[in-house]
Amino acid sequence: MVRRLVQGFALFAALGLAHTGAALSVTLDPGGWISSFTDLAVESVFPPDIVASNPAGLPSSATTPGASAGPSAAVMDYTLDHDGFAIDFTQTVAASTGSGSQGTGYIYFTVDEDTTYLVSGLLDVVDSEGRGVYLRTFLEDITGAPFFLFQSEQYSQSTPNESFTIGLTEGDTSNLLSGSASGVLLAGHVYRFYADAALQSWPSAARTTTASASGNITLHLPEPSLALAVALALARLAALRSR
Repeated sequence: MVRRLVQGFALFAALGLAHTGAALSVTLDPGGWISSFTDLAVESVFPPDIVASNPAGLPSSATTPGASAGPSAAVMDYTLDHDGFAIDFTQTVAASTGSGSQGTGYIYFTVDEDTTYLVSGLLDVVDSEGRGVYLRTFLEDITGAPFFLFQSEQYSQSTPNESFTIGLTEGDTSNLLSGSASGVLLAGHVYRFYADAALQSWPSAARTTTASASGNITLHLPEPSLALAVALALARLAALRSR
């Protein structure tokens, strides 16, 4: 895992981007939300148990308080500030077919000066049987005609103890990777940042055990140095695994 993180961040650092201005100011725009939800088909929990949060300004830090349905549970911890947005996922899912655990969110924002960015993240699953695992993020400029600066999507259905890293294509079923995980944001433009992780006991037959997943997706503003980016990613992974 350390090797993969170093390789990924080395690629971003090779672009040679740096932020040299005064302290960056980020403004949240209306419409953003962050939520976690679960469902457990065998217990007929419909609609799913949903816990949502609507951050309105910076800084903002909260935990979606453990949406749960039977053995399935989802928790999202997020910290939004002028130096970036960090979203952590902790999930468990029941063995029964149709069970699911997911955390997702949209954040709309503008920056007051041109600045670099870096998108990073990972998801580690503890699951001896293999089941549906999903990790997706995108960064989109929605000023005028919308376009994606970066998209990363990985989906697996059967790999035991799956592990995804943002910017790679590790899904056993489907993958999408486009744009650049590191680049430049323009002052005054409105951007939409999306983060999504899911653990699901479908589409195939029920499993015999529960499974768990932990991970994070982070938008760094401005793009950090290689050494700092690696240190931040490793520290966040260590914190998740200690829970």
